[in-house]
Amino acid sequence: MPHKQTHEVSFPKRPDVGQAGQRLVVRSNFYPILRLPPTDIYQYDVEIEPTAPQRVNRQVFQMAVDAKRDEYFRGDARFSVYDGRKIMYSPTKLPLTGTEAAVVEVILPEDNGNGARSRTPAPRRRDPRKFKITIKYAVAVSIGMLSDMIQGKLKHDELPLKAITALEIIVRHYPSFMQGVVTAGKGFYMRSLFARDPDRELNIKNGVEAWNGLKLSVKAGTKLMMLNADLGATTFMKSGPLIEIIADIMNRRDSTELRSPLREQDCQRLQAILKNFRVETTHRAEYKRKYKIAKITSNPADRTTFTWEHDGKKDLIAVAEYFKTQYDIKLKFPHLPCVVAAQNTYLPVEVCAMLPGQRVLRKLDDVQTSNMIKITQKKPHDRLNRINDGVNQIVGHFQGGVRTNDYLQAFSIDIGRETLEVESRILPAPTISYGKNSRERTVRPNDGVWNLKDKQVAAAPEAGLDRWSVIAFIRKNPAVYNFIGQLVQTCERTGLKIVNREPPVRFCDPRGNIEGTIKNAYIDATGPANRHKPQLILIVLPDSGQRLYAEIKRVGDTVVGVATQCLQSKHVLGKPNVQYCANVCLKINAKLGGYNSYLGKLGNNESQLPFISERPTIVIGADITHPGAFDSTRPSIAALVGSVDAGCTKFASAMRIQRPRNGEPRRQDVIQDVKGMVVELLKAFYEENRRLPELLLYYRDGVSDGQFANVQAQEVSDIALACHGILANYSPKITFVVVQKRHSARFFPIQPRDGDRSGNVKAGTVIDTTVVDPKDFDFYLNSHAGLQGTSRPAHYYVLEDQNNFTSDAIQQLTYRLCYLYARATRSVSVVPPVYYADLVCQRARFYFRDTDWSDSGSSVSGDIAAASRDVDAKFAKVHEELKGKMFF
Repeated sequence: MPHKQTHEVSFPKRPDVGQAGQRLVVRSNFYPILRLPPTDIYQYDVEIEPTAPQRVNRQVFQMAVDAKRDEYFRGDARFSVYDGRKIMYSPTKLPLTGTEAAVVEVILPEDNGNGARSRTPAPRRRDPRKFKITIKYAVAVSIGMLSDMIQGKLKHDELPLKAITALEIIVRHYPSFMQGVVTAGKGFYMRSLFARDPDRELNIKNGVEAWNGLKLSVKAGTKLMMLNADLGATTFMKSGPLIEIIADIMNRRDSTELRSPLREQDCQRLQAILKNFRVETTHRAEYKRKYKIAKITSNPADRTTFTWEHDGKKDLIAVAEYFKTQYDIKLKFPHLPCVVAAQNTYLPVEVCAMLPGQRVLRKLDDVQTSNMIKITQKKPHDRLNRINDGVNQIVGHFQGGVRTNDYLQAFSIDIGRETLEVESRILPAPTISYGKNSRERTVRPNDGVWNLKDKQVAAAPEAGLDRWSVIAFIRKNPAVYNFIGQLVQTCERTGLKIVNREPPVRFCDPRGNIEGTIKNAYIDATGPANRHKPQLILIVLPDSGQRLYAEIKRVGDTVVGVATQCLQSKHVLGKPNVQYCANVCLKINAKLGGYNSYLGKLGNNESQLPFISERPTIVIGADITHPGAFDSTRPSIAALVGSVDAGCTKFASAMRIQRPRNGEPRRQDVIQDVKGMVVELLKAFYEENRRLPELLLYYRDGVSDGQFANVQAQEVSDIALACHGILANYSPKITFVVVQKRHSARFFPIQPRDGDRSGNVKAGTVIDTTVVDPKDFDFYLNSHAGLQGTSRPAHYYVLEDQNNFTSDAIQQLTYRLCYLYARATRSVSVVPPVYYADLVCQRARFYFRDTDWSDSGSSVSGDIAAASRDVDAKFAKVHEELKGKMFF
């Protein structure tokens, strides 16, 4: 059962400020909040009847404030702020006595409908919508406690969360009412933000465009409150004539190319894309009506019929004929389908316009994803300039020492003009060691990047690679043999001995029996005597589709129990690339049980991993992944990996399905069976070392700030229980560190010479002052070299520390571990155990039999226990032959 909080929440305090490394001032994306409200502010409960979306609630609220400005909202109270749901804050108290509530009735006008329906509607406007808003005093919110918090005087469970929430709502209120702004989460999105030509710049194809936005949040730093601002982007359906959007979806330049009727499958695709989006009719300027798309007809407008009741008669009539008879409109595109809206209202697509500001929540296709990345990736300097521009537009321009924002001024809040400059340190890179036969046996990387030239892997299987085979899911092509030859040569040069240089190759149809094909390749790889199990099956994929890849990994990992290495055909059919072959070699060597590099002792016999090398230590990485937002059939999956050697180069893994319990949300951040998985990893450590670890370092991914206390309480306890389950008096010292990747902190070099080649802060940049927690033990670490866009540092937060790390010790150890990722010759953005845990989670998603891997997924509802039994029945376990190996 989930752990219940019955004790005081306490996290380790920051023991000191780190000193190691070269000091350098960098710029952040945090703005100082220079002035806070000098007195309490007043919270009110808001109830709006009938219930409505936040967009409507905000309209109702503002109309109520405007209507009662002389009665309830006098003076600065007219700048009261509202969260769009249930809470309002006012800088002054409203003139209400005792339990008296302010009750205001508001009327929003509505428009008329005019589609093809079985009954002809009367030509009048629908009744206006009436709302009642009730505002009642709740509590005075003390802003003064924020001062104690930023001085580090408060315990974790004493934090003034109400005051922080109030500040966020005050900051977010102004942009929430701006024309053309759509709010989503912490972000504010505008079609015109940073876009001079939105039609061209924002189009990501298939009727979808990407809007730029700004994400805002209030944070507590060391001795100051801050506003964090970062760029965001999210997808919206294009607005405008629906027929032009359909042309885009059908990959036509415009509607003039829609000359022939659509096929039934095209109509089904349109329905899948357009369903539930809202359109407005355009054929009658005086009577516009909004509808939600329910369906797209499979027949064109001139063959879609309905029974029309008029003048006491019932006539079967086509939609195209109806529009000619009723509205004297001859359709230009009678051969195209109709929109079906509520109450079987039929609308030809040419009389509909897509309303603006409608988010697209479904998964993007490959083309859209690629285009989205191009739009969102901004070089650091450009990103910072855009953040400043966005804050000026969204929060308010800086004039006369203050922001031009009446709401901030009413609450006496000042936000600084420039983002904060903070002190950072660049930690030195470790020295990486390779095999003893390497020409260049050690290398000290520059900017987190190096290569394999003149280097051999540190340890490869002694017997080499002998029992392997190849499957190519493409037409027979001699280029496959050429690639195999280049791969064999590269592996030999890199120190991985290839005994069988001409493995058997099968060319197969990807639409065939994949499991049978892999079983045949398994037999091919055993050799003529069939005495030994295969080591590897190399597989050439025809494309990047997930369905085939998922089935290959399911069969390889759970049915036949052999490592599989997949390759994209585009890398195989062209001229063999030596660098690509070298990267494949690294992956193969790790899967066969070797390791590619290590951090050896320095010339003075100094260990580069002092904590790990001093006493037997296991380093564990943990992660949990959840299914898509609209997928109610697939469960969340948790995975742990644990090191089994003193060099932190080899890892064992364990995974579990997260089982939802009745009455609880399906997505739980707490891993349910940490105990069972830690037991597995401790046993794997013992089998490799013939002793148990004395120290345990646990890096945990996938935890939001609000779940720190729950995760710490349950998972630290479960780790201890796992240890006691091995031996009654076995209690290794535990350090538990959360690793956050999904946050909005960014750092920028002030001078170009202080950055790397991509313009980002250099690998090894660590920040543990000013913008970190006022008291707790956390730090930001940019451990990787920038590739594209602006680097995102990892945020490390220590929740338990029985090993009494200093700041320098945990920061340097964490950074050095980032150079030990087996699959690359560059330092990675988070510690490798977390990376590996994420890979295992993603791999485990493929272990469900008979799973639809289409983008849309599926959705069911019903008994949770029954659903869990079905999931258990379909989920396959990793084959015994692969346990303890880095097959992932």
